[in-house]
Amino acid sequence: MRMNVFSKLAYFSLAFALFMITPVYAAGNLTVTNGSLSSFSSSGDFWNTGMNVILNVSLNATVGDVNVSAILVNTSGTANISNITGIFVYNDSNSNAIIDPSEALLGSNTSLSISTNYSFVNFTTNLSVPKDTKRNILVAFNISRGAFRLNTTATQISINSSIRTGNAEIADNITISTGSINSTMKLILDMHSNATLTPRVVDTNVTEQKFIYTITPTSQNITDRIKIVIPTGYTLLDVTDVFVGTTRYNRSFDGTNASERVGITFGVTEFNLTFTTPGPTNQIKINFTVNTNVTAQTSAAFASKVFGNGLNFVDPDIYNEETNVTTQQIIQILSFGGNKTAALSNGTDYWEFTLNVNFTTNLSAGLIQFKMNNWTSSQGTINLTNDTVTGSNTRFYASLRNDSTITNNTRILNVTDNYNVTNGISFNTTSDVASPITNRVKHLVLRMTIPSGIPVSSNWWTVYSILFRSNPT
Repeated sequence: MRMNVFSKLAYFSLAFALFMITPVYAAGNLTVTNGSLSSFSSSGDFWNTGMNVILNVSLNATVGDVNVSAILVNTSGTANISNITGIFVYNDSNSNAIIDPSEALLGSNTSLSISTNYSFVNFTTNLSVPKDTKRNILVAFNISRGAFRLNTTATQISINSSIRTGNAEIADNITISTGSINSTMKLILDMHSNATLTPRVVDTNVTEQKFIYTITPTSQNITDRIKIVIPTGYTLLDVTDVFVGTTRYNRSFDGTNASERVGITFGVTEFNLTFTTPGPTNQIKINFTVNTNVTAQTSAAFASKVFGNGLNFVDPDIYNEETNVTTQQIIQILSFGGNKTAALSNGTDYWEFTLNVNFTTNLSAGLIQFKMNNWTSSQGTINLTNDTVTGSNTRFYASLRNDSTITNNTRILNVTDNYNVTNGISFNTTSDVASPITNRVKHLVLRMTIPSGIPVSSNWWTVYSILFRSNPT
């Protein structure tokens, strides 16, 4: 009997404890203020057609945890909501936001009402703002590419109810401390361009590899400056010339057309081209040289920015990564064999060898380049030329040729101990091999004429190197 009384008391005590821990809900307090400038934001005094972040919002929960579920955004200015194709809200507290903006997207609305100048953006997942923790969000307009130039636009959050929260038990207290949050009213301009770069594939460790960067204006506003950033692994050497339309400006840029005269400034990994106002409206081709990466590098982006009419740091349109470059070993030596390895020392007899090489990718055009050290043995040295300074009277003892074009001088290379930037065997992997897709093997023939008076020896040796210099198109 005493055991039963104890059991009832224990049950009563447990039920009382459960009753005591039932939660009591309370409203959270959320203060809304202007946030600091974000990396997403466009700079300058104007908005460009296309995506621009124009409002930065800071959320601070002072009481309780608050879950933000939606935001109402007003637009103002002479460019009404019909010039806006969508409104997007990003979580600027996401560390991956700049790397991959899609990871930071909270919500969007692309079905905007023309009859009103406001729109709700519902979040796909509530944004949690814990007590005493600040969260930043970004409100971005997608200004239509067909928006009216010289109209103005801005955005604002004007009333406390513009911020909606997901607290189902009780309404949270929302306070916009300054009464409203406003972006800067700016004029809409239209400055766009396409960017391409050739070549897209280059060999490793190439000195003075040439590139052509093309900027093609596609809008009404004029480009007056271009910035090109060289990716890690490449060494910027020079800008050799610039074409504006069909007009060429050499390195000194002393052309007669002052309205399109170009100035260049170099940084460590970038260069800027500045055109005299009003700047060119024609296609701009920039020829520059770099030393390529020593090791393989996949799809490195040569980024660019365009400036003009007060619009700064505008990204050109790039399709299919057409300003990305892959560095790889293009030529692989499969075998090296002797065709004729004995010669008389009479000045006309020779050694001859065949190099079987494989091209690792299809390339539109370029030069096979080859260099070799002087031959060496215990008996002395065989030089590759009869002179230390090459000239019109220089005799070249070593040559490399395409085995199928022995009589074609354009396919014969005089071999020296260094790569000549412009000297090589012209070659196209998409047309100069029988089956470019499945079989990129090619045969090259190295001939070494033996000068008169060379000592007899069976242990002559040398060191050679080969590369492919891609041509820009």
